[in-house]
Amino acid sequence: MECFVYYYGCFVKMKKDKNTILVSSYPKSGATWFQFLIYSCYNGNFSSSKEVLRFYPPGNRVQLIENSKYDPLFIKTHGAYSNKLPFINRKSKCIIIVRHPLDVALSLINHHKNQGSLRLVIPYFKRKFLEQFLKDNTSDIKLSWNHHCQSWLDQTKLPLHIIKYEDLIRDPESTLKNLRNNYSLGFSDEAIALAVDYCSIEKMKSLEQKELDHKIAGLFYSKRRRITKLLLQSSFINKGGSSNHYTTFSDNYILKAAKIFNDNLKRLEMKSIDVFKTGSK
Repeated sequence: MECFVYYYGCFVKMKKDKNTILVSSYPKSGATWFQFLIYSCYNGNFSSSKEVLRFYPPGNRVQLIENSKYDPLFIKTHGAYSNKLPFINRKSKCIIIVRHPLDVALSLINHHKNQGSLRLVIPYFKRKFLEQFLKDNTSDIKLSWNHHCQSWLDQTKLPLHIIKYEDLIRDPESTLKNLRNNYSLGFSDEAIALAVDYCSIEKMKSLEQKELDHKIAGLFYSKRRRITKLLLQSSFINKGGSSNHYTTFSDNYILKAAKIFNDNLKRLEMKSIDVFKTGSK
């Protein structure tokens, strides 16, 4: 039996009982790396990002989703939870990938520079961006980190598995095993170990460079991205990890951020922002 969901201006035909796993993350929280890891757990090594895109599409690739024969079908989104969320049925499960908001803010700056916002190389505009990031998270703006996390933590209709980006970086094998066991996914310990090797930072960077150099359509190439890569010598694929917030940000910024984010960091059982590490004790 089929149903139709309206998404991105299109009606998408979906089987009502299709096993879907919706993976939501705030932007720059490791979603692309996770796509590659899941692809490799099921399929082994990859030769292009297009293979990964077809296996595990983003929510706006409606034709790929509609035509997919994969079971379960992983779908990538950056969306907050809503009762109007598409691609959900009685067999659906959800994953959220969460990353420390201060690390997200810095990674977003790098991302926007890569996409052509070159003024962010200037300290003044970088500072304004960071100030706006805090301001957005003090309101109920639906594009904020706080709203994204709260929306998923507050919903009770769908099974939810939380992956912390820091855990994924520190111990990807254990993180993937926990997910597999929780959702009874069909890949082995050996497949996980191989996937972690296939998706190393070095190999991912190499694939990104290859697709940029040869203008190969997929997850990495665009004309703008190719130009900014040459200008900035930067990559979409970065080392990731956690920054030292207490030396990267001003004391005043840390104090404001603690008030804004600590409640949700505690709910996620992530390390709170410690105001006593600043010089403003």
